[in-house]
Amino acid sequence: VDQSLFDIVMVLDADNIMEPGCLRQINNQFCKGCRVVQCHRMAKNRNTSLAILDAISEEIRINIFFSGQRAFGLSAELIGSGMAFDFGLLKSILQNKRIQDSPGEDKEIFLQLIKQGVTVEYLKGAHVLDEKVSNLTVFKKQRKRWIESQLQIIKRFFDPEFKLMRNRFEFWYRLFQNLLLPRSFYLLFLPLFYGIVFILE
Repeated sequence: VDQSLFDIVMVLDADNIMEPGCLRQINNQFCKGCRVVQCHRMAKNRNTSLAILDAISEEIRINIFFSGQRAFGLSAELIGSGMAFDFGLLKSILQNKRIQDSPGEDKEIFLQLIKQGVTVEYLKGAHVLDEKVSNLTVFKKQRKRWIESQLQIIKRFFDPEFKLMRNRFEFWYRLFQNLLLPRSFYLLFLPLFYGIVFILE
């Protein structure tokens, strides 16, 4: 594909809905020189307790790893959808066979962006509505795939490809971030922790 034909690629899940004004905000950021933008993904449904839990978990992640990281001058994370890329940049990154074979392609793309020194901007006001998981079986399958991709990306940090990045703060910060347990684990451990403290007292 002739990359001169397009400026921006918008990556969405099939069930995503962009709220009015979303594309305008993205376009404004690209006009300012941004090359990658992550929109604010929000829950489209809150029909079950599992969907509500999923929505809360994602909103916590967004506030810490999107808004928080940008406040400190670091890139916002990529979340898998609601993402906008410079067309030429994304095309070049997707040539990497690692990304094509990865179960967590957004993490691999993000690693390549860090390597190239590209900052991911976060647009809090650009809302993309996303269908939250309502079925426990699907939830378990999704989390299993996420853990698999997390373990895979941790190994990638030690590949020779990223050796020159090891003198940069962001490299070690991202490695530490990927070593953290999934947020749903902490929700399980917190009651257990308080239970142990209560028994010991």
